[in-house]
Amino acid sequence: MKLLNAILSLTTALGAALCVAFFGLQYGRGLFTVLPAEISDFFVENDWLKWWAFGLVVVSLLVKLPVIQALKKRGGENRA
Repeated sequence: MKLLNAILSLTTALGAALCVAFFGLQYGRGLFTVLPAEISDFFVENDWLKWWAFGLVVVSLLVKLPVIQALKKRGGENRA
């Protein structure tokens, strides 16, 4: 369960980083403006990646809620 929580945290961080990078690109700042053109062009040309990253954040946070509750419940049982 802890491994699943860690994986969900990593996917949330990855999706959030991509969302912030796309947001920064609209204002001429951020990660995609400093990366080499070969790398950033892939993300700029595939606009659907912005929505995939946003969906990844939303879904991983929704899945993470029951996982956190289960970890809290399990932690309470171990202390009793």
